[in-house]
Amino acid sequence: MNAPLSSAPRTAPQMAAYWEGVAKHELRLPRCSMCYAWEWYPSTAGPACRDGHYEWEVISSGATVFTFTDVKRPLLPAVRDSYVVGLICPDDAPNCRIPSRIEGPVVIGAHARLAFSGSGENSFPYYIVECAP
Repeated sequence: MNAPLSSAPRTAPQMAAYWEGVAKHELRLPRCSMCYAWEWYPSTAGPACRDGHYEWEVISSGATVFTFTDVKRPLLPAVRDSYVVGLICPDDAPNCRIPSRIEGPVVIGAHARLAFSGSGENSFPYYIVECAP
């Protein structure tokens, strides 16, 4: 099972809906209430619309690998094994690039699905490659 590299800060107010979803094993992304554009990483208002605000919506688990890197050298003292991180484009929000750990034989353009390690407030999302393009 793919565990997080370190504990994530879960106190940023604009990320509360994201972490609430993760605890329920849902991936929620912010969408502008005016133009309906998906946005990642969220700020305090819609991305380009005056008077817009974010509405958090659950997205499906499918995604595409946009880019990745295989980290061979430990960055953190507690992490000794190599791991893969990359940017994922969710099927429901293809203009978003979400950073994530990735498991499996990774290639750019591969289809991946969302998975979660842990449970409740100890949950953490990552992606598993299902098939190459």
